[in-house]
Amino acid sequence: MNQEDKLKQELLADADAQAAEIMARAQEEADKLIQQTRQNAAEKREARLAVAMEEAEKQCRSITADIELETNRRWLRKQEACIDELLQTALAKADKAEGFDRAASLASLAKEALAAIGDRDCVVFFNPADEAIVTRDWLQKLSREVYPGSNSVYVLKADPSIDGGIVLKTKDGARQVDNSYRTRLKRMKDSLRLVAIS
Repeated sequence: MNQEDKLKQELLADADAQAAEIMARAQEEADKLIQQTRQNAAEKREARLAVAMEEAEKQCRSITADIELETNRRWLRKQEACIDELLQTALAKADKAEGFDRAASLASLAKEALAAIGDRDCVVFFNPADEAIVTRDWLQKLSREVYPGSNSVYVLKADPSIDGGIVLKTKDGARQVDNSYRTRLKRMKDSLRLVAIS
């Protein structure tokens, strides 16, 4: 082999080595680029997944809050219905004087109403079934217990719209105290609601 061939071979071998080195560097750069692209894609996928998970969590919380709100509404409506039913039952029993001394109950309600309205002449409304109990003498006696020496005059009016209890109205109409069973039970509704909740 002559010198020229030898030189050609050396140049070719050197070119092959340089080409192999360039190819190796290119392959290394391509591998790095592929790895970086995969990593970028994974990060983007993770970011999109995180956003989707956060949105799903928000929707889940919103749905849960709506369910809790509707459950609470239904529970409150059921409580109100139970309290209303209890009040209606109590009113029916009071109207029939079941389970208590009606005369004592009327006396207690009348004294409370007399104390609230003051020592004044009044029109007294009551259920016709209580005419045997609610009399002028009875009212004047109770009035003197509340206001010793009272000379107030009471006009009696039986009123079938009153289920039970007593309503006092001053003769001039300026003041009224409604101590009927129905009104008393309405006033007790809030207290009963608190008892039911606890």
